Amino acid sequence: MHKRILIVAVGEMPPDWLLDKAQRLGASGAAVRVELFPSSHLLDCCSQPPDALADAVQFQLLAVMEQQRQTCQRQFPTLDISIEINSLPLSSAAIAAAADRFDPGIVLKACRQHHRLDQHLIGHVDWALMRLVPVPLLLARPGKWTEAPRLLVAVDPLRAHGQPSGLDDAVLSASKGLALTLGGNLELLHSYQPLPAAVILDDALMMDFRRLQRRMAGEHREAMRAFVDRHSLAAETTVHLLEGEPAKEIARFANAQSVDVAALGIVDRSGIEDLILGSTAEALLDLVHCDLLIVPLPRDGRSVT
Repeated sequence: MHKRILIVAVGEMPPDWLLDKAQRLGASGAAVRVELFPSSHLLDCCSQPPDALADAVQFQLLAVMEQQRQTCQRQFPTLDISIEINSLPLSSAAIAAAADRFDPGIVLKACRQHHRLDQHLIGHVDWALMRLVPVPLLLARPGKWTEAPRLLVAVDPLRAHGQPSGLDDAVLSASKGLALTLGGNLELLHSYQPLPAAVILDDALMMDFRRLQRRMAGEHREAMRAFVDRHSLAAETTVHLLEGEPAKEIARFANAQSVDVAALGIVDRSGIEDLILGSTAEALLDLVHCDLLIVPLPRDGRSVT
């Protein structure tokens, strides 16, 4: 269980369903910091002269937020809820800076659907935030978790998609901790892109191609088996091996199976490579209906559990 949780909110206290998830994640008496960013309307008010108007708005906001905090505290008595009002506009950099100051075990943020072009045209906060937060990030959808949530852990044991060594270990470690805290069920999933057969017309070459496909599938099965054995996972842990584009296959499976949380690591790319390829995590953001647990590589040897 987490002792320190950071929740990102805009203009008002987090909704009850998000605080409920924080309560299930937190130890008794866990410190929950609500990093409250101003709404666009409040920013407009505070940017207008005279300064006395901005001060009055800020004072009123503090009073209203404190009333809401007390209400939330009564609803969720096992948490120690505090508020930090951030005067900066909501941005991934401001959230990452708040995480550095508070040093939480996990960051929670409500998530909505976005158009994929937003990432490149306006740089949406959720996409950018994945790359900056130094601890696990839970991008949460509205609604409470089931009593025994299903946790789907997406791994790439052959590192076919350019992920760094150790990222799968970090994702599994964070997911095992989450499953233990929530009393949930852990499932592993690996999806790989099969070789295309559209350009092969010769029958003899097609036979060789099918042999190569079988060999590739065998390599992925063996890599998953080795990963499971290396981590001494329980025999009842379900392992899924799928063929297809990872983001689409993970989303299809998670949505069809009513998964509560899908966990995966983030691969850091920049420049033209990011524009063309993006990442599985970013693609999943607008494909899955469940919560997303985004796990970075641990920094300075710290644990992600």
